[in-house]
Amino acid sequence: MKRLLLIFSCVLCALVTWADKTYTLTLNNSATQSTTGYFTVSTGGGFNTKYTGKYNGTEFTKGLKLNSSSSISFTNKGTATVVIVQSTSANGSNQFKFDGTAVANSTGVDNPNTGDATVRVYTITGVAVGTHSITNDGETGILYVSVTEASATSPTVELMTISLTYAYGTPTATPLSVDVTKVNDNDVLEYQWYVNSSNSTDGGTAITGANSSSYTPDISAVGILYYYCVIVEKDGDGNQVGNPAITNTAAIEVIAHVESPVFTEFNGTVQLDCATTAALVLYSLDNGATWIEYTKPFTVLDNDVTVQAKATVGGGALVSEIVSHDVVAVKKKSGSSSIVLYYDATNNFSLDENGEGQADAALVGKDGTEYEGWTIQVTGTGKTISYGTAIDEKTTIKGSNGRQMSILMPPGVCANRITLYSYVNAEQTTDKVYWKEVAGVNYGTNSIAMASWSDAANPDVRVYPLDDLEDEMTFNNAGRQLCFYAVIDYTIVHGSVSLNSEGYATYSGAENVYISGAQAYTCVLNDDKTTIDAQPIASNVVPAYNGVLLYGKPNTTATLIYQSSAEALGTNGLKPTTTADGVQPLEVALALNGKEFNLYTGSAFVPNKAYFPWSDSSQAKGITINLLDMIDEGDADAIDAATVEEETKTGVKKAVVNGQLVIKSANGIFNMAGARIK
Repeated sequence: MKRLLLIFSCVLCALVTWADKTYTLTLNNSATQSTTGYFTVSTGGGFNTKYTGKYNGTEFTKGLKLNSSSSISFTNKGTATVVIVQSTSANGSNQFKFDGTAVANSTGVDNPNTGDATVRVYTITGVAVGTHSITNDGETGILYVSVTEASATSPTVELMTISLTYAYGTPTATPLSVDVTKVNDNDVLEYQWYVNSSNSTDGGTAITGANSSSYTPDISAVGILYYYCVIVEKDGDGNQVGNPAITNTAAIEVIAHVESPVFTEFNGTVQLDCATTAALVLYSLDNGATWIEYTKPFTVLDNDVTVQAKATVGGGALVSEIVSHDVVAVKKKSGSSSIVLYYDATNNFSLDENGEGQADAALVGKDGTEYEGWTIQVTGTGKTISYGTAIDEKTTIKGSNGRQMSILMPPGVCANRITLYSYVNAEQTTDKVYWKEVAGVNYGTNSIAMASWSDAANPDVRVYPLDDLEDEMTFNNAGRQLCFYAVIDYTIVHGSVSLNSEGYATYSGAENVYISGAQAYTCVLNDDKTTIDAQPIASNVVPAYNGVLLYGKPNTTATLIYQSSAEALGTNGLKPTTTADGVQPLEVALALNGKEFNLYTGSAFVPNKAYFPWSDSSQAKGITINLLDMIDEGDADAIDAATVEEETKTGVKKAVVNGQLVIKSANGIFNMAGARIK
């Protein structure tokens, strides 16, 4: 145990140097270390002339400005005495901390050279083997530090396990053991284990019979006890060699209850914390069928999910109550495409969600020219990276350096989600790293902080919603420098179609498109030639050069969003007026008129519409449309405020919400006037 001895003597004797056992750090104009590597000095506060004084015949004209950005640390291999000399000028008499504990001020020592109280001297004895620090409690000035080991021939002891936690009822504990290096191979080591109710190597009780290099602690009762060992080395004549070696304390805790984990969620990212710090936290995404060890925040993508969590101790001997949390994912829009953007500071970040590209590719996509027109700008570096170029100067992004990522998007692109896969390019343990701003939204510290993830193959994953963002997107981080790649989900608008006063339209085009704002149908003319059966397209994606029927809210506009691919349609009697050869010549046909198909009487087909070929020479009179909504029996009950209005001859129920017809596509998504109902 460290004991603090405040010296008020009028005469200060010179330090006695025993071989290589005394180490002196003098802070005067610059840092000097009497033994290389023994002291570590952080000079963030610099050396300041307002901290002065005389000590032991030496006048110090500068001292270390000990503030939040400066510190002194040292490592001793034997029990030591530490002398710290503090300036009393300016703010020099403020408190400082030794090993994190504030040291109470002494009165100024009368310096024998001047008779003035210009310094304060602190002597700390019995400093245990290990690494120790001198830091600030309030800004102060340190002039001189010395560390004197009591003996250079004491046995050296390695640290034991810091702490272990057991479930009550565990039959036996893992033995504590200590590894000691003797001064002389022929000497003998004597061991004595102690137990204490407080975390201290003072005041412990010697355990009878515990006299070997290992000891199995008692875990028969709930509570926490602290164990340590004192080792004495003796020579062949039975004489003690040097000082006894004292281990650190090992906290052994026995618990009868494990606290359940606590959820924190932000934008689909889940963090789990447990008050029982020694517990192993597990989570499940499949209703408990599979349990995964929780090591860092994780993000739920695309699908909403219920996360279950529990905590265990003792390999499952104690298990907490299972808790659940419903996570709502930040979903991309139906029909979205994706682009991957890299920003790599270490040339080893080679993940690629699309399965192609390399670490220093700036923009990566599967469809070539589809991605032309994208640009990355990095504020503060003067870099502009366009599609197909490489990042030849790799620089991480750090908000404190005035850097910000700007992504310039081509015309017609609407971004609806960004997923950032990132890692810290150097190990960090204290800074909170998070994306503080994405697309102009300031998330700040509400965002769940990243931990110290420096593994590019195991990145942190975060998702942020984008409200059909156009032209430019920005994002910026706080904390340490980051390397990352981003997946942007976006749509490209390729036009629109106006629905008539009955809510209908036909469409055909030369591109694969996703229909937003209406439901797309394939159509079949029945044998009676008086009705048309319309079947909803599950994906609502219309392949190029296919005619379809659209239905939605009357007098509204359906948006056409470009798609790189589309599945072929099933049976469909509607023919496109836009083909590879342009508008077809006139033939006898049925064309949409209001909510019916009538005989077409024009001289040429209108481009980007659809029609039925007609072989009957007599005029067709109002062929009606049957919307086959494919609602399974009872499914409509899942829609809030929905009522079943009628059952058709096909056995299909029609659901109505607030007087509007609800359409269910084959993939189970309910739509009303083209908008999804949640």
